[in-house]
Amino acid sequence: MLGTQSSGKSSLIRQLKYEFDGFDEEDASRFVKEVHKAALDACKEVLKSLPPLSAELQPMADRILQLKRRSPLTMAIAKDLEEIWKEPLVSTATGNLQSPQTRQTCKHFVKRFTELATPDYVPSQEDLLHTRIPTMG
Repeated sequence: MLGTQSSGKSSLIRQLKYEFDGFDEEDASRFVKEVHKAALDACKEVLKSLPPLSAELQPMADRILQLKRRSPLTMAIAKDLEEIWKEPLVSTATGNLQSPQTRQTCKHFVKRFTELATPDYVPSQEDLLHTRIPTMG
């Protein structure tokens, strides 16, 4: 299959695999870090687009924006994200993102931060389909 970078070739193959071979939890559990990265990256895009938040929320947003690229989604981060996303301005900004993929990813994970941060979290088929998993080849 030919196509440009980030055109969805691997996502199509993944969707076909899930449709015809079913969902394998063991296989999915290997992608927890990628799901965390996708959720955090989408949230960071929203936070970068916002004006300064309230004195209570801004330090939480700053902590999230300072996370390294492959930082795990801890329960403390999940709680901060949940508090931030209660702010109506943040919900509005999520809907106004330029990238449809980032907007869909953020909306998919926004109500599930605590679930994602649990130690026994296993990504669902939907979680994996909302996650960009880079491939080479």
